[in-house]
Amino acid sequence: MQCITSLQSTLCHYVLHPAVHGVTLHACHWLCCVPLAICSLSSTATQAMYIAHQGLQAYCLVQLWGIVTMSANQVCCLPQGHDEIVWSVEVEGNRLFSASADKTIRVWDISSRRCEQVLEDHARPVLSLAVAGNKLFSGSYDYTIKVWNLQTLQRITTLTGHTDAVRALAVTEGRLFSGSYDSTLKVWDSETLQCLRTLSGHSGPVRTLVCSGGHIFSGSYDKTVRVWDVQSLECLATLQGHSGAVRALAASPTRVFSGSDDATIKVWDSDNLQCLKTLEGHEDNVRVLAVGDKYVFSGSWDKTIRVWDIVTLECVKVLEGHGEAVLALAVGDTFLVSGSYDTTVRFWDLETLRCVKKCEGHDDAVRVLAVAQGKVFSGSYDGTIGVW
Repeated sequence: MQCITSLQSTLCHYVLHPAVHGVTLHACHWLCCVPLAICSLSSTATQAMYIAHQGLQAYCLVQLWGIVTMSANQVCCLPQGHDEIVWSVEVEGNRLFSASADKTIRVWDISSRRCEQVLEDHARPVLSLAVAGNKLFSGSYDYTIKVWNLQTLQRITTLTGHTDAVRALAVTEGRLFSGSYDSTLKVWDSETLQCLRTLSGHSGPVRTLVCSGGHIFSGSYDKTVRVWDVQSLECLATLQGHSGAVRALAASPTRVFSGSDDATIKVWDSDNLQCLKTLEGHEDNVRVLAVGDKYVFSGSWDKTIRVWDIVTLECVKVLEGHGEAVLALAVGDTFLVSGSYDTTVRFWDLETLRCVKKCEGHDDAVRVLAVAQGKVFSGSYDGTIGVW
């Protein structure tokens, strides 16, 4: 695989001159990177006609050169619009929502590859997103949660009460849970939008939330995981044992996994809340977890991904290849996808556990990933979103 560099002058020429050689290329918020096969076409006009024939549009809102190391039948698109870090991405139907440190949420139509709307109401960076029914919820460093109508894309209301950043959101059984750096969770009725209760107990910022078996699990910088009953809202247990901040939670139908700065993953039975095992092997912070049908995946600051058998809880493979910390993981039907501080996205085959594709295009760390509709969406510190 090699970078597409020979098309630099050609495609930028066509973007700056949108109607030449009988080919029209349109400019908007997207940069589409084209297959390597185009590099073998000699003339400028022939290249442009090939692009048009493939139904691709070339946009020059970010630099083209050095963008892709993908195979000839792959396309990478980078919507350019955010000015700062993309902290969260959420897919709902044919829309992608991206939340950014630039204080906005962008709404993208996946089919047309257009930015439908920019939601501007937060006063500080937007950190978290969640969807329930016809509503989008966004949590921010401005201490608030904004509620948006998914049909009109208009703000419905603002939920207030937290006294620090709203870092995590989760929706289950008609209730919205918000985890904050103020060390509390708040519970909101997702229909009436009334605050039902403030859940106190953590002694440090709440970093992550996950739902499993009628419980909500909250991971905190205080090194614990607290378990709350979704209906009674009572604290059922405080799961202790980690010696560092809990930054990641993930759940299977019967187990919850917690990843920590102590370089371990603890496995908890989601019914009796007992620790089943501590998974050791990483040499640095565990930053992200993902659960598939057969495996649990852990991404670490040590630049590796460890693969754990979901039944035996044994490590079956260490995936190496990233040059910096692994920050994001997502599981598709046949692949695992990972994002790293090294600016790349890697695809790993779930059967062979081998890297089958390395994708370059972002200019900074890949912070978040989502898989939907046969596509992978990556949000980066460079403000762009990759579509792979």
